[in-house]
Amino acid sequence: AESIRLAHLPRDLEHALNTHALPLLREATRASAAGQPRPATSEHVAAEVASQRLDREYAATLRMLHEARVRLPHFAPRRVLDFGAGPGAASWAARAVWGAAVLDIVAVEPNEGMRTLGARLGGASLGSGSVAGSAMLDDAGGEDGRAAGGGGNSAGERPALRWLDRLPSTDEPHCDLVVAAFSLDTLPAPALRKAVRALWERVAEGGLLAVAHPATPAGF
Repeated sequence: AESIRLAHLPRDLEHALNTHALPLLREATRASAAGQPRPATSEHVAAEVASQRLDREYAATLRMLHEARVRLPHFAPRRVLDFGAGPGAASWAARAVWGAAVLDIVAVEPNEGMRTLGARLGGASLGSGSVAGSAMLDDAGGEDGRAAGGGGNSAGERPALRWLDRLPSTDEPHCDLVVAAFSLDTLPAPALRKAVRALWERVAEGGLLAVAHPATPAGF
C-alpha cells in the first residue's frame, strides 16, 4: 500500500502564507518588541491561528484523505465541502490528494477574519458576510436532492473555490466529499448531532463524510 513518508505544505500555499499571513505576523512581532499591544484585528488573529495550526491540520487531513484514496482507488471527488474550514487546510489537502479531479470546493467558515485569510490563500472570492458561532448550521434543513458534479479539470488548474459563512442550501448539488477537520470538537452535544446530520444530508450518493478530531484519552 502507498504511504506518506514526509508531508510538506504545497508550494502555492507556502507562497500565499508568505504573501498574506507573514506580514501580519511580523507586524504583531514588531509591536510586541516595542512594548505595544499586539494587533487584535480579526485578520491578525486569523494569521496567528494559521501559524499555529494550519500545518498540523493539513498534515492530519492529508493523511486521512490519502487513506481514503488508497482504500477507494476509483473514488475521485469532484465537489468538496469543507466545514469549519478555518484557513482552508482541508481544501488544500483534498487538492493535494485528488489533484485535477477536484472541480469545486465550498469552504464554510463563520469567522470573518479566518474566512478572509482562507480566501486570500486560495485566491478565491468571498461569499456572504460573517455570522457568529453555530450560525453556520442555519438553514440546515431542506429536501434531499442528491447530485454529483460533472465536467473535467485540466492539470494545474485551480478548482472553483467559494467561501461561505454557513452551510449551502440542500437545494444545491450535493458533495462527493464532505470534510469536517478539527471543527466539531468545540460543539456541545446537541449542536454536534445537528452538525453531523446536516453534513450527511449534503453528501452525494456514493460520497464520503470524513471527520478528523483531536485525540483525547476518551476518544471521539
